[in-house]
Amino acid sequence: MVTVGRIRQVLENWLFRCVTTSGHRDGHTYWGRVEYGGKERLMKVVASLDGGSLVNAYLDDKATIDWTNNTRRLFDRRCKEGTFEVRQ
Repeated sequence: MVTVGRIRQVLENWLFRCVTTSGHRDGHTYWGRVEYGGKERLMKVVASLDGGSLVNAYLDDKATIDWTNNTRRLFDRRCKEGTFEVRQ
């Protein structure tokens, strides 16, 4: 599921990004399209605020559902206020 190529794809071609908090630590979070199992899904990649390390990466089914339904409920809950961006 998670490969270096997919992580690179998300970081270079993200659709949405924001700052999130997990385990009392903030990070830059990116969501981008990847193909897995013959379907387009969103992968979530979290990097440290200083950009020096990868914190987490996984296929995000809840974000995929919001993206498919053209809603932002999940992103509004996860993102720190004022940090949500949509790539133009």
